Amino acid sequence: MTRPRNHWSGQLHRFLAALLLGLGAAGCRTPAPRAYPIGIYAPGDAENLPLLHDAGFDLVLGPATRPFLDAALASGIRVLAVPGSPAGPTFDLPLVRNTVRSVGAHPALWAWYLADEPDLRGVAPAEVRGARRAVRAAGSMRPTAVTVWHGTALSRYPDSEILMVDHYPVGIGPLARFFKEVRAGRAIADVAHHSLVPVVQAMDWSAYPIRIRTLAGGDPSEAPPTREPTAAEMRSMAWGARVLGADGLFFYCYDDGLWRMEDHPTAWKDLSDVVREIRDLEPLFRARQPRVRVDLQWFEPGRSLNEALESSVLLSVFDVDHGNARVAAGRYVVLVNTTRESHLLRLGRAENPAVEVPWLGLGKTARIGGGEWLDPLDPNGVMILGPLPAGVEIGTALE
Repeated sequence: MTRPRNHWSGQLHRFLAALLLGLGAAGCRTPAPRAYPIGIYAPGDAENLPLLHDAGFDLVLGPATRPFLDAALASGIRVLAVPGSPAGPTFDLPLVRNTVRSVGAHPALWAWYLADEPDLRGVAPAEVRGARRAVRAAGSMRPTAVTVWHGTALSRYPDSEILMVDHYPVGIGPLARFFKEVRAGRAIADVAHHSLVPVVQAMDWSAYPIRIRTLAGGDPSEAPPTREPTAAEMRSMAWGARVLGADGLFFYCYDDGLWRMEDHPTAWKDLSDVVREIRDLEPLFRARQPRVRVDLQWFEPGRSLNEALESSVLLSVFDVDHGNARVAAGRYVVLVNTTRESHLLRLGRAENPAVEVPWLGLGKTARIGGGEWLDPLDPNGVMILGPLPAGVEIGTALE
């Protein structure tokens, strides 16, 4: 799926990705030495950067200009930047060379953004590879990134060290589509040994022309009903992406000229709350994910699939090595409801004795094992159980 490369080149790319991103490898991931990457598209003016930093963001997609990078550095923010010209038929090689040589070593530069949704815009894989070669030829070894709308499209653009999926379903389809695309992207990122950074919707499609919504798969009628994501939906997408193995997260967006967060205080509060929770519970986002097949049963098995015909409840085990004031070290189980219905579930083997497990953030416990049912998992809800008592078996370790 990836182009042949020599051993040392592959090792160098993986080293750089880990060093600059603070990200773990796919599969069983080791804790990052720095904050879990959380970014936002279209930050607007540089004056907004302190506000975004205070809200918990440490990344933005912004211009590759020295004034903006200097402002980002002063605000404690790193920048995903287009290298002067995106990949495509209008790619400007001299501009890319000048941009990379001018700011390619800037300490605020996180990575180069080569292409935005090339699968929707008809940008050929060869054009994206050419943009990456141009950045390397100009002397920059910073990671490169590409974002696609369909997770499977990453198989055509697998060379960048950071692979991104920006599927925004709220207002044009079921939320389940987001998880389906992220799952596909994770599978391709694993094969390529690269990092996956999904982009979570935080805007309302009504702010954009109908032709854009139609291109994205929305209703082509003149006035399709749309809305911004609810707080529960944003939280579900963020936690669901992490359960599926996201190495970082971006959100769309703060101010792209059509959608402006300052005009939508409810959406900004909801987004800020989601980001703040991630920061508060960050050890779970930086935790290892051992490969464990967990025993999970639905009270109504016929509701075990969502609208994308995938599991209606996502689940993963996390091993936290270093906790904080909110998250103690230990093993956790995180469940994410991808649907608008509640689900009654049980974990663990029925033949094992039931044990009390803390339900993080709610000040109560849940019982695992013994055939007992958990409290209902709310629509688009997230359930964080742990740390599990020593010796509790909830499934089978996979090789």
